[in-house]
Amino acid sequence: MPRRVCRRTGSSNCQRSESVRSCGTCSQLTDLRAATGALRTADIPWVVAKGPVASEVLWPSPDMREYYDLDVFVHGSRFPAALATLEDAGFTLADHNWALIRKTMRAEVALIGPAGTHLDLHWDIAVPKQLRRAYRTDPAGMLERRVEVQFSSGDVVPTFDAVDTVHHLAFHAAQAGANRLMWLGDLHFATHRLGFDPVELRRRCLAARTAVPVVLVLERVSRVSGAPMPPGLSARRGRVWSHLAARRDHRYEFPGLPHDRSIGGGLYASARGSLAGSGVELARQMVMARVHEARVRRHGSQPRALSADIGGERGRRDYLAAVTEVAGGSRATRRG
Repeated sequence: MPRRVCRRTGSSNCQRSESVRSCGTCSQLTDLRAATGALRTADIPWVVAKGPVASEVLWPSPDMREYYDLDVFVHGSRFPAALATLEDAGFTLADHNWALIRKTMRAEVALIGPAGTHLDLHWDIAVPKQLRRAYRTDPAGMLERRVEVQFSSGDVVPTFDAVDTVHHLAFHAAQAGANRLMWLGDLHFATHRLGFDPVELRRRCLAARTAVPVVLVLERVSRVSGAPMPPGLSARRGRVWSHLAARRDHRYEFPGLPHDRSIGGGLYASARGSLAGSGVELARQMVMARVHEARVRRHGSQPRALSADIGGERGRRDYLAAVTEVAGGSRATRRG
């Protein structure tokens, strides 16, 4: 069972705090309540992370951090049931290209809530298949360690524990280039939250092989906020990459303007467990970016590929069966 913690103090006796904004009628909260009721009724273990939790639990006041979508995580073995449960609750698919989803084995499917909120349903924090090959993420363990938090509205929802919250936020930020000040703010407050243990974070990162990207992002948080790094966190294999990122931030002050090529996002997104691996990944990403830019110059912006209705019901069944198989294999590997 998830533990109950207070949004500010971490105490077991959580008191409802007064909301500084009226969230009772906003679409995000309406759709979060719809998802909460549906998944609880179906007895599917789940958590919500990032936006609403950062706003309500991490930042000093909810009106300091906006969010527009919801990120929900379930175990892969329950992913088909969770998807069907949300659809029965009025959520509709935003992704229809089951052929592409099956081919790439993305660990998320996008939906739109009854009130219009975008919801990503995940079965792993590493969405692309190649990331799950590079890292040993533990979505089952993260779900088992979940805790409940109470929002200023009085809503109680499950989320990752304090350590997994930092782990997930830093890992996600790294893959996206660590180039949004809001993400760095999330991590600044998350690492100062009661219950966060940097030693435990290091242990979990080493187990998941995510220490280099996580430490790299936390170092940028420290440079931007001026707060010291959490004690005991370092990534020996990432020293060269860490030095490159620090030099880039020193040369080109962060944050910069949107789409500024000098903000060094590629260094964070390509960070791997070894210098050679990071270099190869950076080269791969640079080539892919150039190919994409050339395609856009020739043909213009293309429609979102995942929105195309390709693959149909058979493609959906094949993908969901593959997710269940992957989840079962991961569980067996951990037992072994």
